[in-house]
Amino acid sequence: MRVAAELIHAKQREGRAADYTRKIEEHLRLYILPHLGADTEVAEITPRQLLSFKHALGASDLDPQTCNRILTSLRQILKYAEDPAGYIVSPALPRNFPTAQWSAREAWQLLGPSEIGALLGTAPSEIRAFLGYVANTGVRVGTALATELAWIDRDRRIV
Repeated sequence: MRVAAELIHAKQREGRAADYTRKIEEHLRLYILPHLGADTEVAEITPRQLLSFKHALGASDLDPQTCNRILTSLRQILKYAEDPAGYIVSPALPRNFPTAQWSAREAWQLLGPSEIGALLGTAPSEIRAFLGYVANTGVRVGTALATELAWIDRDRRIV
């Protein structure tokens, strides 16, 4: 698939991270090209072949997130190959596998008051109030960063 090589070179020219293009190359080498064929023209790929590829991924021992990343690489390649004039139109692209977001949850450890105090004691004074705000309210860091100073009443200890 000459188109895939062109996509990778285009992404490299855009300044994409080496890890990004390496993943596309890995997906090509290990999954996409063995199934669809290296000499297959994009215009020759049928929806049936794409569905067969998706079923093969689903039947493998790969987790759904990895399968979805491979499908994303395939979609990027096919979309890159699409001719703006409409002469080559990629077939219906396979959709992602459903994934349960709760199965990949991170384990968080809550700090006790003494641990929070020790953490705040080691923090530089200019960020100590911010860390105390995050630790004592439980807001997400993005929400805390979006909080404006005018919203904070230090005397009444409210936001």
